[in-house]
Amino acid sequence: MKVEGLQEILNAMEQIKDELKGDPLRASLRKGLTPIVDQAKANAPVDEGRLRDAIKTRPLPADDIPSGFSDGQELFVLSSRKKDPDAPDNAWYWHFVEFDSKTKSGRVVPAKPFLAPAFDSKRREAVQAFITEMRAQLEKNVKRINKAKK
Repeated sequence: MKVEGLQEILNAMEQIKDELKGDPLRASLRKGLTPIVDQAKANAPVDEGRLRDAIKTRPLPADDIPSGFSDGQELFVLSSRKKDPDAPDNAWYWHFVEFDSKTKSGRVVPAKPFLAPAFDSKRREAVQAFITEMRAQLEKNVKRINKAKK
């Protein structure tokens, strides 16, 4: 069996791979995370709104990239800034809300999960949103590459 054109396809895929790094991938990841972020905000218990306002996505800073991640990947984060504890979106205490915790006196404070239920209820929608946006980014970049070749 002989497959013709395989090398051309592999070359095109290699070129497109580089074209999809950065902004197209970031846009797709952000679009995929949106349903989970929105649901987590809806689930978050509201006192002052600080916890709800801290739920967001942002690119991973270059100096915080663990092995296995590439620069600029979009992350689902809860803002917790040690340098600015009074910032209106600083929710350093989020894990005490999501999971059971104990006070200094030993009283158990029951959990009020908001992240795990958001992920569980929206993960399929999130994957579909990512796929849809990645497909749009791929089509846009293929058209751009083909136009540049002409």
